[in-house]
Amino acid sequence: GHFLLSFFNWFLPAFFAEKVFLVLYALGIPYSLRYLIKQINPTGIGLSYFSFPIIYSTVFLLGFYNFSIALVFFFFALGYWYKHQDNMTKFSRKLILAGLILLTLFSHLFVFAVLLLCLFFLSLIHSFSLYFLFLIMRVFHL
Repeated sequence: GHFLLSFFNWFLPAFFAEKVFLVLYALGIPYSLRYLIKQINPTGIGLSYFSFPIIYSTVFLLGFYNFSIALVFFFFALGYWYKHQDNMTKFSRKLILAGLILLTLFSHLFVFAVLLLCLFFLSLIHSFSLYFLFLIMRVFHL
């Protein structure tokens, strides 16, 4: 949050730099949550309208901009991982995911920890489901 505000302050007045940051956040939350929902269930795009109450949350209104912008990176990272979880062998995909994780880390430490926990448990569930599918196929000789 502060890095973006500092960047905008190079060429914009302070009050206008904050407004640009707030607009980027207000557009980023619905777009990132829509991206995540689209990766999980492409037919459930209507659920993305529930992201609008998240925009003006208490945390955002209290001025915790780093936490707020970290949520945007959090949803993008989860959506990106969910989209490419089966084919994460390319170096470019790993690099993009690492970049999203680093952006989350530099934004807010707590959101970063939650992102790592989510990625760990989702990958654990994914690998166990593949393992159990293999066992079922082996037992029933499919």
